[in-house]
Amino acid sequence: MTDPDLVIRSERVLTAQGFIPAAVCVTNGVITAILPIDAVIDAPSKTDVATPDQAPTATALRKVRLAWGGISGLQVSLAAVWSAGLARGLGLEQVVEWMSAAPARFVGLAGHDGLAGKGAIAVGADADLVAFAPAEEFLVDAESLRHKNKVSAFDGALLVGRVHTTWLAGREVFSVYDDVAGRPTGALLMPEGGIRF
Repeated sequence: MTDPDLVIRSERVLTAQGFIPAAVCVTNGVITAILPIDAVIDAPSKTDVATPDQAPTATALRKVRLAWGGISGLQVSLAAVWSAGLARGLGLEQVVEWMSAAPARFVGLAGHDGLAGKGAIAVGADADLVAFAPAEEFLVDAESLRHKNKVSAFDGALLVGRVHTTWLAGREVFSVYDDVAGRPTGALLMPEGGIRF
C-alpha cells in the first residue's frame, strides 16, 4: 500500500463460489473490494468475460442480478469516501464527482444528446439526490444496515458524513427518520450497447 491508500477492513466476501478473502480499500478516494474477477463472474466460456471492447453478455448480467445480498458497503460508501477524502484535505465537490458524475459517465448513463441523465443536478436530469450531513459522525453497525445480508467491511468503523434522505427520480426511497423505502421501484439501467469495461 502507498500513502494515498487506506485499507478499511479485510473481509471474506460471499460469492457464487462461497466465501473468498477480499480487501476493501479506499484508493485515492475510490472504494474498491479487491477480489478475483472469476469470483464475480463465473463465466462458462471466454465469450462471457468482459474485455475493453466487449460488453457483458446476457449470462454475465443474469449472474449479477442473482448476486447474493447486493453490494456490501454500498449503503455507507459515500460516508467512507468522504471520511477518507477529509483526511486528505479533499472537498465535497471531488467526492461528489467520484461517487456520482464519474460512475454515470463510466457506465454510459450521463447526459448526452441534450439530455441530462444521471450523475448531475440539472434541468431534465433524473432527480437522484441525497440530503447529506457532512460533519455528522456515526458508528457503522452492520445489524442496522438496510441491505438484506447484515455483513459490512465497515462494521464498527467511525465515519464522517451521513446520508439522511435519498430520492430516486424525485421519489423518497430512504430516510434515517422512518422506513419510507417500501417495495423497491428501481430497475436495472443499461446504456445502449451495454456496459463497457
